[in-house]
Amino acid sequence: MKIVIVICPQVQMRSYHLPTGIGLVSACLKQAGHDVVMINPNHSLEEYQSLLEKEIKFHKPDVVATGGLGFQLNDIRFITDIARRIVPDATIIIGGPLVTYVPEVAMAGVESADFGIVGEGEYSTVELVDALEAGSDITSIKGVIYRDDQNPQTLIQTPSRPLIDDLDSLPMVDMEGLGIDTYASLHQPGECAPALVVDSDTRVTPLLTSRGCPFKCTFCVHEVCSQGYRNRSLDSVFTEIQYAIDTYNINAFFIYDDLFCLNPTRLKEFCRRIAPLGVRWECSMVARQINPEMLKMMKESGCCCIGLGVESMSPTVLKSMKKDATVEQIEIALTQIYEAEMAIWSNLIFFDPAETLQTVDESLEWFNNHPQFEFRTAKVGYHPGSLIYNEAVKNGLISDQLEYLQSGNCELNGTSMVAGDVTFAQILIAQIQIIFGYAGKLLNCKVDESGTIIATCICPYCGVSAQRRFGGGVVRINCPSCNRRYQSPIAKRVTPLPDDAASIDRLIQLTKTESSLSRIYDNWCQVISIDPYHEEAWSQLLHLAEQDNNHRLYAIILRNFLLIDPYVSDNFKKMAEILTYLGLDKRATKYSLKAEHLKRSDISQSIVTLPQDVNGKNILGLMTNMKSSLSDEFFLKIV
Repeated sequence: MKIVIVICPQVQMRSYHLPTGIGLVSACLKQAGHDVVMINPNHSLEEYQSLLEKEIKFHKPDVVATGGLGFQLNDIRFITDIARRIVPDATIIIGGPLVTYVPEVAMAGVESADFGIVGEGEYSTVELVDALEAGSDITSIKGVIYRDDQNPQTLIQTPSRPLIDDLDSLPMVDMEGLGIDTYASLHQPGECAPALVVDSDTRVTPLLTSRGCPFKCTFCVHEVCSQGYRNRSLDSVFTEIQYAIDTYNINAFFIYDDLFCLNPTRLKEFCRRIAPLGVRWECSMVARQINPEMLKMMKESGCCCIGLGVESMSPTVLKSMKKDATVEQIEIALTQIYEAEMAIWSNLIFFDPAETLQTVDESLEWFNNHPQFEFRTAKVGYHPGSLIYNEAVKNGLISDQLEYLQSGNCELNGTSMVAGDVTFAQILIAQIQIIFGYAGKLLNCKVDESGTIIATCICPYCGVSAQRRFGGGVVRINCPSCNRRYQSPIAKRVTPLPDDAASIDRLIQLTKTESSLSRIYDNWCQVISIDPYHEEAWSQLLHLAEQDNNHRLYAIILRNFLLIDPYVSDNFKKMAEILTYLGLDKRATKYSLKAEHLKRSDISQSIVTLPQDVNGKNILGLMTNMKSSLSDEFFLKIV
């Protein structure tokens, strides 16, 4: 049969997460003798709908197949509706985690779909397509959901299909169909996985060597497969690796396994076999796997980055997430990876149901006092198939699953925190990503005609220089030598719009004739509200707080100013001194660490002025109100 498989859109001609599962389904269908074409809109700059319509009209398929995650439901529906309109007689099949975990919801939300594939889809899809071609009975095919011929509103689901034990029985992923030749060159340094892409010559492809995970983290969508951790043989894996190298000139592999090489013997053999190939690779592991000897072996074989399941540094939240790891175990693992001079790719995930302002503070304070480790932050997602999703449905937090998935927003407040506390926590999380973390010494910085900033920095860890292009804001650079990640010390300024500039001039003139210190203070605050980058206004506010001997207010103003100028050693030193004076020695530590780092690395920031930009005021949303008093609890968490 003629089959068109459509990959859901993510981005156009940029780095993204390639869905290898659908590539395996394509390979199985081709192996079974079917004529398969894959459409990957992420590899085209053509308007999405136009591309789909053109390709489907051209190929005139008998079957259109697509699939994806829970929050790609709208994309899947869009694809299937176009297919139904252009080839009304075609059979439409959907699959992926959306259908696997909420099959009835998926079929209700994608009305154009005739069939859904539940579970691992390689064999079910082939058997279904074979049966459709032969006109034979489909009721005995396992892992399928479909509409009753007599009543399309009635869904019939066949018994579930067992997990595929022998992964070697599957063919190699359809690299040609996925568009690996294009995908390999889409990534820029800093994208994909930290340190994996070092220059424009790096060509990346994903690699899957196992399926499942033996752990039961509450937010993970693979919970259903928690007892089904299965490995491919290394012979199979290296056949695929060699093919990718020979056919597509691949020199970097992003290992997609949820958990790579739980068996130390397998890991040792993998390292022995990949080392002579001279490629870079990245994988995900858990803290209990990490030890110095293993890291040395991995690094020597080309591993440049390890994704470590951290998620939180609050014991309460780790227990709630069922992480099966302690803060101490995680810290030891992170330290060992850092000392091995390998990149760390980890997340701090906030707003688990057990999260409170106190647990948020625990994670943030740990991060702030360990600036050598690079983290991303995220809000926990309630994805179909995860334990927290199931619990949210059960307790009514998700009252309508279809409406929830159609919203495209997987972030809920499943905590006991009120909305104001959640907002406050989000601001604190955003602040620390700007203020803290190691930075490299800037060698040069320029802005091209398009407004793109080009910065060259010296790595604070090993001294090797690296260049990065970016569009403003906090920029992180991956060192091509030691693989670690650090910030580029560039502070942004935005040229005020003409009307804003006039308002600022008027307010400054008013301060010169005003006798009331409180009104002068208010005027300078108004200047900041118009132009958050106005250095004179910040200087005057700090001076007024000092003149009033108000140390707490001074600390709040200076903390806000660090969002504007996060690379000036004296400012961090002053913040530490103020907090020490207030008796907050533990809170002062992180500022002392940053001050010492900036001074030791001889870092001075470069000011980059960007053109008129209405988004320049976004930084205001991260600042603490400087005109109202704060409770002791809130003040403590802010600083």
